[in-house]
Amino acid sequence: MLRISCRCGAAGAEAHGDAPQAARLYGAADAGRAALGSPLLPEERARRARMDAMLLERLGEGPLARAAEGGGALEIPEASREALAALAVFGGAKPA
Repeated sequence: MLRISCRCGAAGAEAHGDAPQAARLYGAADAGRAALGSPLLPEERARRARMDAMLLERLGEGPLARAAEGGGALEIPEASREALAALAVFGGAKPA
């Protein structure tokens, strides 16, 4: 659930021009995936590659890496709050 929330929040943030928050939430999703030993699904790879390229173009390598690392360092409750907040702001969902 956390990975899905983070990915959706990241996509919403990027769609609304908040590239740093998108990178942070993708970092959180990646960390969750790595902790579970769950690879990126084949159908997600192309979309993720496009998003990574867009974030790299908008932020640059250093800021992108720092934002993603910051997201990856989040504890689960904090990552969940950030993802749900992004969904509420950018995706119309209501935080729990």
